[in-house]
Amino acid sequence: MNMKKTVMALSLTLCASAAWAFPLSQAEGCKADQVGTVGEMFACGSIDGSIRLNSYSLNNAYFGNTSQDTTSIGGYATYKTAPFYGFQAAVGIEGQRRLAEGAHAVGELHDHEFGLSEAYVKWQRGKFAVTVGNQRLNLPFVGDYANFRVLPFLYQGVDMKYGDNDTFVRATKVHKYKSYATSEFNQGSRLKDDPFSGFKHETNGMLALGAGKKIQLGEHYVKGQLWAERYHNLLDIYYGDVLYGMNNVAWKPEIGVQAIYGTEREDALLGKVNGKIVGIQAKLKPTDKINWKIAYNHMFSDGDAWRNGSLPTPYAHNTSSGPIFAQPFFTSTQNLGAGNAFSTELSANINASLTAGGRLTHVRASTVSGREHTKMTEYLAFASYRFQGKLKGLSISNHIGAQKRQGTDDPFWQNRLNVTYSF
Repeated sequence: MNMKKTVMALSLTLCASAAWAFPLSQAEGCKADQVGTVGEMFACGSIDGSIRLNSYSLNNAYFGNTSQDTTSIGGYATYKTAPFYGFQAAVGIEGQRRLAEGAHAVGELHDHEFGLSEAYVKWQRGKFAVTVGNQRLNLPFVGDYANFRVLPFLYQGVDMKYGDNDTFVRATKVHKYKSYATSEFNQGSRLKDDPFSGFKHETNGMLALGAGKKIQLGEHYVKGQLWAERYHNLLDIYYGDVLYGMNNVAWKPEIGVQAIYGTEREDALLGKVNGKIVGIQAKLKPTDKINWKIAYNHMFSDGDAWRNGSLPTPYAHNTSSGPIFAQPFFTSTQNLGAGNAFSTELSANINASLTAGGRLTHVRASTVSGREHTKMTEYLAFASYRFQGKLKGLSISNHIGAQKRQGTDDPFWQNRLNVTYSF
């Protein structure tokens, strides 16, 4: 499909969605935080969602000597009731349709998809909330990895939380998951989705317990979090970090340290796991509009363990580095093996609409014990533009970069163009 037809398809979709960008009822009773009747609970509900067009182009994809090109459109829409005595329900649909494709497909954009998206019941009172059903999550290595994808990344389970984003106690049980590449929930993982991993097992989900605390010390603050995650029949992951911020110091530095440990459990379907990662990070603000981050991580080697001491992350495998400080954009730090990772990122809020920046990442690591570390360097540039006024909700972003790996003559190039309308 040519670009003219692609733009036309996007425009028609945006026009169709615009009518949903408001509550279903404007009645006076709908303006309260809690409605008074069951009828108002449904009548005062609202619909929100996101329409997305993604166009990915890869040259020498992941150093495999192939090119991949795919453009797809889709997104999701979710109806949410108004809160009634703390109860709220949501149900949504999602879909994806491929518009154009080269000789080799980008897997996550290739298939036509349509199915159930978010579908949950939530009860909230004050700072305590319980959500049951298909939902987004944001835990270490169990996150929403669909910011630059067409379909949402969802989990089926129960999430209980008391507090806010900084000070909280949280317990989460995941039964199934659905990645951004499909509309089907299953008991697999991104490990199983990887055709090169050799892992074919289903698992009984994941259980996570976490707590966080922020302490204000005048113009300074300290905040930290601790997590324990149990992936049944696979491994346990323990994660912790502490951040110290100084708002009254030049460049407003925030210094962070983190530690991550993974070990096998139960049936140990991955064999021995001994993933150990430590990291340090500095975030700086040279001006109110400029952000600068410098990060380092060390991944300890163990030749007897899975991939030389790499950390398996079932829901983030080949998808995201999660909370790891030093990370490339196109690949995942924990999947590159044991060794060292360095990264620095500079971004600027040029105005209310435009953000631009770049990231440099260098990793020296190996997934095989005794083998010399492979050096990989990624160069990334990105920009996003968020429209204002009548076009508020529409945004365009682009990430373009290259990875150069020791022992290969040709770099791996990738470009990701995203057009999104959120309502």
